[in-house]
Amino acid sequence: MRKLSSLYRRIVRYRFSKRLALIAKAIISTVIVLFLFRKIHVSSIEGALAAMRTEFFFLCVLQLALIPLLGAVRWQVVLSRLGYVQSLKSLGRVFWIGMALNQILPTAVGGDAFRAWIICRNGVRLVEATVSIIIERALLLGTLLATIAIAGWGGSPLVPPPLSTFATICVVAGALTVALLAISGQRLDFESDRKIVVFIRDICIGSRKVLLSYRALPLIALCFLTNLNFAIAGWWLGVALDLPLHLSAYIAAISVATLASLMPVSIGGWGVREAATVALLGSLVGSDMALIYSLLFGAALVMSSLPGVLFLLWSPQPRVDEQNDALLPIEQETI
Repeated sequence: MRKLSSLYRRIVRYRFSKRLALIAKAIISTVIVLFLFRKIHVSSIEGALAAMRTEFFFLCVLQLALIPLLGAVRWQVVLSRLGYVQSLKSLGRVFWIGMALNQILPTAVGGDAFRAWIICRNGVRLVEATVSIIIERALLLGTLLATIAIAGWGGSPLVPPPLSTFATICVVAGALTVALLAISGQRLDFESDRKIVVFIRDICIGSRKVLLSYRALPLIALCFLTNLNFAIAGWWLGVALDLPLHLSAYIAAISVATLASLMPVSIGGWGVREAATVALLGSLVGSDMALIYSLLFGAALVMSSLPGVLFLLWSPQPRVDEQNDALLPIEQETI
C-alpha cells in the first residue's frame, strides 16, 4: 500500500508540474505577443491585410504543406537504414499528424512522441522508432545551424556574428561526432544493464548505420531542401505583403526565427518567433510590418497542418501486410 501511495503521489506531482509548465508557456507566449503589439495601431494591421495579395498567401500555405512530404521521405530513409520498410503514404500521414500536434502542444516534441507511438503500431520497435526520430530531427537541426552559419559567414546582416559563431561550433562538433562514430566501429557493441547506457548505445549504432551509408548525402540534401522550403514559403508571404526583400534575406531570417521557436518556452513557438522576426526584419520593413509578417507566417503554418487534424480524427488500424512489411530485413550497406 505504501508503494502504491508513493506512486500515486509521484503521478499527481508529475501531472501538476506538466500543467504548471503549460500555463507558464501560455503566459510567456501571450506576454511576448502583447508586448510587441503595444506600439502597433489597429489601422496598420487593417491596412496590411487589406493590401495583402491573397493568392501569394495561399501559395505560402501550399509551400508549407510540402513539409510532411519532405519529412516523410527523410524518415523513410532513416528507417530503411535501421532495417524497416515503411510506405511513404503511411509515414506522410503520421508526420502530418505530428506537425499538427506540434502547433497546439506546449513543446515541439509532443508530435514526435505521437509519431513514435503510431509507428510502433505499424511494427517498428519502440527503440528503433525513437532513435529514428532523434536522428531525423538531429540532422534537420544540424542543417538548420549550417544554413545559419553559411548565411552569417556570407555577410548576411540578419545573422548576428555570435550566433554565426555558435552555429559554426555546433556544426563542427556534429562533424567530429560523425568522425568519432566512423572510427569507433565495433566498440559501440558493448553490453550494459543500465537503460540510459543502452539507449545511448542504440542511438550511436543507429546514427552509424544512417550517417555512414550511401544514403547519408541525399538525406542531408533533403534536410537542406526542407530549410529552403521554409524560406521559399516566407518569400511567398513577403510577396503577398509587398516586402522589399530578396530570397537570401528570407533564408537567413526564417532560419534564425525557426531556431528561436525551437526553445521550449512557448506554445508552438508563438511569441518567440514573433520577437525574433521583429528583431531581424524590424529595421528593414518596420516593426509593425515585421510582426504582422510573423503572425501571418504562423497562421499559414497552422493552416498547412490542418490536414493532420483530419488524419488524427480518422486513423485507420494498420493492415497486417503493412505490419509484416515493416519487419522485412533490408541489406545494411556502409561506406
